[in-house]
Amino acid sequence: MKVGVIGLGSMGMGAALNLAAKGHEVVGCELREASRAELSAAGGAAVASAADLPEDLEALVVFVVSAPQVDAVLFGPEGCIGKLRPGTIVLCCVTVAPDYARVLAKRLGEYDLLLLDAPVSGGAVGARAGTMTVMGSGPEAAFAKAAPVLEAISTKVWRLGDEAGKILGGPDLRHLPLTRAEYEKQLQAVGQDSWKGGYLPYNIIEGYQQLAKDFAYWRADSAGEKAARDPAHKAWLTQDQ
Repeated sequence: MKVGVIGLGSMGMGAALNLAAKGHEVVGCELREASRAELSAAGGAAVASAADLPEDLEALVVFVVSAPQVDAVLFGPEGCIGKLRPGTIVLCCVTVAPDYARVLAKRLGEYDLLLLDAPVSGGAVGARAGTMTVMGSGPEAAFAKAAPVLEAISTKVWRLGDEAGKILGGPDLRHLPLTRAEYEKQLQAVGQDSWKGGYLPYNIIEGYQQLAKDFAYWRADSAGEKAARDPAHKAWLTQDQ
């Protein structure tokens, strides 16, 4: 599969290297020459501008820092939107607001492109190891086209729904129950008795409770508000992805 990766920071580089290692034809996009050289040494190719990406990509993975940067690399003067063929799958691995993700899906749809809203966790270590967790939402066709990419860069994919910007259903993860009994009570209240349509089984909650809380927290507010309320998140929110 011919895959473009925009943003070869700590997360994007790991994804690009794993895609190349799995036999995909990878073209990275990064301003820093050293990062482009690293990907080239691993068998990939690299360009300095999204506008220079090839026209025959089958998938595009975006690993920039923020929604404005997503807009810039896709729709800006040096963006690649004009290079993408109809039917190309775009994976947005940036943590963005749900409303923005839905607008992005609509904008890409106007070009007959598919969006998988796919923020990730796992950090630089997980990215390099190919063991990231993906919180994915989008139509079935997007998941199907993105499957080879997801298989290369992650070991766990949460399918949150068939619309970009979807947050896990059921109990609000910002107020995730601390006990099994509390969780089961909330499931019963909405007519669920098992993991269906985005509900997490409790054994997974026990292992990923903090991840789930943080994910909803990241999606709920702007980066500035999060940093102001919880300075401990500031480094994560502003790290080079």
